This record gives sequence, structure tokens and C-alpha cells, in this order.
Amino acid sequence: YGAVTQDGQPAAGIEVRLLYAGLPRMPSTTTDARGYYHFMNVPPPPAGGSYYVYAMGTQAFCFSPLIGALAEGEVLRMQAIDITALVTLEPADGATVRLPATFRWQRRPHTPTDTYDLRLHESEDPFLIIGNLGYVDSATVTEQDLAGHLDYDRTYSWSVVSQSRAGQCGFSGYHPFTLSE
Repeated sequence: YGAVTQDGQPAAGIEVRLLYAGLPRMPSTTTDARGYYHFMNVPPPPAGGSYYVYAMGTQAFCFSPLIGALAEGEVLRMQAIDITALVTLEPADGATVRLPATFRWQRRPHTPTDTYDLRLHESEDPFLIIGNLGYVDSATVTEQDLAGHLDYDRTYSWSVVSQSRAGQCGFSGYHPFTLSE
């Protein structure tokens, strides 16, 4: 069991899913008025497998750290999952960007232990990850950072990922931009 918060407050009515890559439909539940959820009678994952908890709000989603197999009847209390949106500020969607370029976002104020990663994507595959930046609200990308991945007048996308000390993470979604000389 665990809780879901948004902007530091309990998040009621949020769908929470238990996921495992190799199994078909896994249990889901909804948080109560206090933001709490629980799963009952969860089948064990295949040998060596793990679960994770996924919570999705209207503007953000978050994954828990991996959960190993539990013994029958064992209860696991999860750390709260925060689904506060990761708001990107600049460059705006569809903007043309010249290097060096600074990418900015809003830090999530209720999770000051988060650290952020900036990711640049070609399609949805990240080709550059500037990771473990700390509790910051921007990162600058230079031509050196993009060596071997640099094509001007091409559309890419950027995203921000937050990670907490407890291992949970949030994702901003993909934001397109065009790289220009």
C-alpha cells in the first residue's frame, strides 16, 4: 500500500496500476479521499521478476522503484508517489533553437530531494541524457554535447525526468524543437 500526492497534498481519485513487463493485465486501483491505495492478492511475478507502481494524474505520471517478489501475506508500505506536473518553460514547443541552448523547467516545490535529467530525443529514443543534475531548473546544451548527433534544421524533442532518492520518477512528456545553425 502507499499514497499519491500532488502539489504536496493527498491526491484522491488517481488510478494506480501495478505493472510487470511480462504479465498481461495487472491489478489497478484508485486512491481514496486521503490519497491512499492498496493492492490485495497480488500474484507473484515470474522467477527473478519485479513489479513497479504507476500513478497517473491529469498532467503528470510517476513510477515507483522496482519491487521484488513478496512472500505470501507480506505487506509492503511504499513511499508516497508525487504526481506534481513537470512543467517545461523553454524552449517552447516548436521553437527554433541555436547552440548553446538553455532548456528550462519548473522544479517541483514539494519534492526538494528530486534530481533532474534533461533528455534530447530523436523520435522517442533519447540520444543525449544530461543526468543527475540535482535540484535545478535548467541545463545548457553545447555543440560538444551533441557531437555525433548534430543535424541542423531538423526537429528533435526534449524532456525532463525527475528522480527522487526513493527511486521514483516523473516525466514531462516530449516537447519538439528545431535545431538551427
